[in-house]
Amino acid sequence: MSLKNNFPLCCKLGVPSPKLESNYSNLATMNVFVTRSVPSSGIKLLQEAGLSVTQWQSDDAIPRSELLERVEGKDGLFCLLTETIDAEVLDIAGELML
Repeated sequence: MSLKNNFPLCCKLGVPSPKLESNYSNLATMNVFVTRSVPSSGIKLLQEAGLSVTQWQSDDAIPRSELLERVEGKDGLFCLLTETIDAEVLDIAGELML
């Protein structure tokens, strides 16, 4: 399954940026960081879409220092409302596409 062939899935995962919409060929190399333990079915959807997934393996909120370390260089961020995603996180992450 690819996001290119299943755009509604892409919308469920998050609102894609124009860069992502115009460059589906890079999906296989995209790295996504998940900030909390989520159901395996959610991780499976990301992996089936061809994304490489790294996940914080806890039901507790990720410590801020850990978030800042792990988001660096990622293409996507799957976070919950409990995480504070501010300018500092976005600056460290670089150019998030998802």
